[in-house]
Amino acid sequence: MNSTSPLAILRTTALLVLLGAPTSPVLAQSESELRQQSARQAQRVEDLGAEVEALRERVRLLEALVAELTARLDAATTEGTEAPTEAPTAPKRDDAEPIREVTSRPENVFESPATVLDTLRWDFRRQLMTDPSFALGVGSNSERARLEATSILNAWVQRMNRNFRESVIWPVRLLEETPRDEDTVRFSFQALAPDGSDAGAPFEVIAPNRIARRLSGWRSQGRLERLLLKGTLEPRLTAIDPERGIDPAAEAEEAGPADTLVEVSPYVAFDYAVRLSTLLPVFAEEDGGASDGS
Repeated sequence: MNSTSPLAILRTTALLVLLGAPTSPVLAQSESELRQQSARQAQRVEDLGAEVEALRERVRLLEALVAELTARLDAATTEGTEAPTEAPTAPKRDDAEPIREVTSRPENVFESPATVLDTLRWDFRRQLMTDPSFALGVGSNSERARLEATSILNAWVQRMNRNFRESVIWPVRLLEETPRDEDTVRFSFQALAPDGSDAGAPFEVIAPNRIARRLSGWRSQGRLERLLLKGTLEPRLTAIDPERGIDPAAEAEEAGPADTLVEVSPYVAFDYAVRLSTLLPVFAEEDGGASDGS
């Protein structure tokens, strides 16, 4: 019986490899994985290249904005005027009411409509007017810079509309009650600060007739001092044209159960609704104090 020597077996194997004998499944799988990994790496390199190009474009835009601001400063110095210390602001309309200066952010944001408005004005100045892409881009001669500023403004408006939707409890004074239809009535309220002074502009709320009947009963007692309004604040901020101010069409549009429209800044209008949950009476006590009638 002939036996095959180990040297013969080695020679045969080498010959098969040289002649293109099929590779093992393990080797084929490894090659497939390498190709997939190579494809993933190539895609990653392509993605990184796109990100780098986007960053370069943003740098070019910021450089253009800085150059424009520098030109403004040089022009102001040449004309002998004092150089501005803040980012440029939007032009004001002659008939626009002055925006009250807010010196600090309110501690209790949702204490009243006035504190909500003050907080929005504070946040706008600290969040947007310190952002070069907005502060410089909004008045830029570059269309691309203005578009980026508009995008930043719209994103801020949408974020505030989400963040400022909150449950509120406001002490209020009834100003007017008007029947609206068979089932509802329109109340006009004045929100009150903790010291009893007016807090913000009057606002309106739509309520069912049953609440109107309760209120009538409380008022008949003769000691009703104020009311506690419980509900949900629903802000509706919108971007506005600084040249025209608040859009007259938006100003005339029915906004909902409560309607007020003021400027947060020359770029943002503040409109809100209050979804009423309940009203509670606060009666004056005999000694001059007040008691919650709930």
